[in-house]
Amino acid sequence: MDEDLKAEVPDLTDPLLAEFSNRYQLKNAPEHLNFADRGYPASQCHLSAKHCAMTNGGRRVHGWAVWKFDDFLLAEHHSVWDDGDQLADVTPPKFGGDRILFIRDDLSDLIQMGDVFVMWCDRSTLAQAPFLFNNRAQTEATFGLTPDNAAIASFCAQYGLNAADILTDPTYG
Repeated sequence: MDEDLKAEVPDLTDPLLAEFSNRYQLKNAPEHLNFADRGYPASQCHLSAKHCAMTNGGRRVHGWAVWKFDDFLLAEHHSVWDDGDQLADVTPPKFGGDRILFIRDDLSDLIQMGDVFVMWCDRSTLAQAPFLFNNRAQTEATFGLTPDNAAIASFCAQYGLNAADILTDPTYG
């Protein structure tokens, strides 16, 4: 991806949102969520939202943080916190600002297969790159991450979690 491209939070009426939702069979309506600073670091949304639910009540909710780059959308698999009344993004937005466009996706659970955590690739409206990992087109919608990943281990050590807490569970999401 071109480093000069600037990400924007799409408008709810952007026609690319309908294309994106149809392509990936998403049923929930997109919504803007404000960033609620709880002191969590960037790029650890799944663990941050889960930790927030474990310590404050509520649940973690999976979905997609959607960003607009010129004439296409890019969505990162993202988790937010549901406090029981509303959704809040407790992780600093990847491309800056104080809000995201979020589409809930209850089918995008985080699971373990063998000795790896199954993570979701970014998604886009680009015909030649529907799935991306590290800004490179992929043919598969998921990738594997080992539980001993340095970023996961560091977050878990700081917040008193274990690596398996990243996985979806029936209590906290």
